[in-house]
Amino acid sequence: MTLVTASLQTPATSSELRNKIVETFWGPKALPGRFYNGEKDTNLSLDAYFGYYDNQCRLIALYDDGNYASVGSHQDIIDIVRDLRNNLKRDDIRRRLARNSVNESEADQIDASINLALRALLMIEFGSLPHAFSGHIQPDWREGTLREFLYNYFSQAPILSHEGVKLPPDFTARNLSRLAGVEVVWTDNLADHLRVTDGDKKVAVFHHALFLEYQSQ
Repeated sequence: MTLVTASLQTPATSSELRNKIVETFWGPKALPGRFYNGEKDTNLSLDAYFGYYDNQCRLIALYDDGNYASVGSHQDIIDIVRDLRNNLKRDDIRRRLARNSVNESEADQIDASINLALRALLMIEFGSLPHAFSGHIQPDWREGTLREFLYNYFSQAPILSHEGVKLPPDFTARNLSRLAGVEVVWTDNLADHLRVTDGDKKVAVFHHALFLEYQSQ
């Protein structure tokens, strides 16, 4: 068994597995060396992302003794992400994963697997564990292609114009908290970026800058 086909409970710490994930998720140009940021090993610069990835995999692998989703290995996630990048519709991916007719329980496992792949690829909280409340925004992709869904979801025009706005150098998270009483809360869910909560006292900021750089390619 290779590291790529290993169980989801096996952390993605090896260069072999990380490179396979990076290449599938963001293309061959994103392999080590393309996004050199001053670290000796480019993989190290994605430690924060892979910490998120491992946590998502572990939650799925351990929930309900591994029966919550149909995926069981990193390769399973890679295969679904490849479908997503090939612009397959959700129903097409469901049919590939099902192969044969499935009952309602198996259909739920397939949807949970697709949601896990979506979380890994986009760092957006698609779906949730049963009887769990995260408090995060959870977009619901059901129809059309993922590309169409994301375009429609993120292309909404801002309510307030930001033209001509130039923030001073001292506009920092620390000063925002000290002067305005607004606490900056780091989030791993891209859909929550700049979301204001707790009576306008907290603002969520998506803090995986390198992940966004990879995604832009």
